Amino acid sequence: MNPYTKKYLEFLETNDDPDVRFTEKHKPPMFLYKIWALEEINKKNILFNMKDALDNNEFNETEFQVFQDVHNEKLKRKEDKKPFVFITINPKPDADFNDFKTNIEDIATWSWVDKCYWVFEQRGSIEDEMGRGFHSHIIIEKYNIAVNKIKSQIKNKFKKFVGICNDNTINVQKKQRDWLEDKLEYIMGKKYDEGKPVKQEIDIIWRKKLSLKPYYTFDTLTDKKRVSNNKGGRREGSGVKKGTKRGKYGEKKIINTNENKISEITFEKKKKTLTF
Repeated sequence: MNPYTKKYLEFLETNDDPDVRFTEKHKPPMFLYKIWALEEINKKNILFNMKDALDNNEFNETEFQVFQDVHNEKLKRKEDKKPFVFITINPKPDADFNDFKTNIEDIATWSWVDKCYWVFEQRGSIEDEMGRGFHSHIIIEKYNIAVNKIKSQIKNKFKKFVGICNDNTINVQKKQRDWLEDKLEYIMGKKYDEGKPVKQEIDIIWRKKLSLKPYYTFDTLTDKKRVSNNKGGRREGSGVKKGTKRGKYGEKKIINTNENKISEITFEKKKKTLTF
């Protein structure tokens, strides 16, 4: 029972005068329910707006500072426990490295990426094989979408480079936060696997030849997001032109723009005689 109904029923119990009752059956009037519903809706709107204000630190240096501090501490604890995402992408041997590099760099332009790292490596162990098996490791430390959506977006973007998508070509893993430092050391050169030190020496020569940095980072707190120039393989001027639409078999059809125009409507007065 909502509070308005309860108050109305209490009012009926203490008043015997039939003139003050809204209905003969002592049912609360409908406007009481409407007022209660509007207050509930307004309460939800206020809750949403207050949470949004807390998320944007709008209560700093105000009388609600204590609530802002508690909210920020709660978010920090949640962020500290949030897993990071470790990604490895292995392109096909005939993939173009410059195109691959540009697409890797585009990850930092995505709106849901707040902090990430990436490196480029190769698998050649001698200079004659330098550049063979080039690939990339990416660590996304801070993000604001579900991990399964990250997997989907990564696969959609890089499937053209790997051909068949599987764990050997595109590997996206959710890792516990405790492993972050280990994985950062791994991608930045501290590897202890057999044969890794030799490949790392070739990595240094290969990166120097291609003017690559040992590793790259992006953080929204210190860096400004750039706009991606990658068109994703779409040709210049391609797509359906404005004012046309494709039919069942793909042919272009001209849209008749006059169909949506409202014709002028005229009314004609006529006299009618009523008969009984």
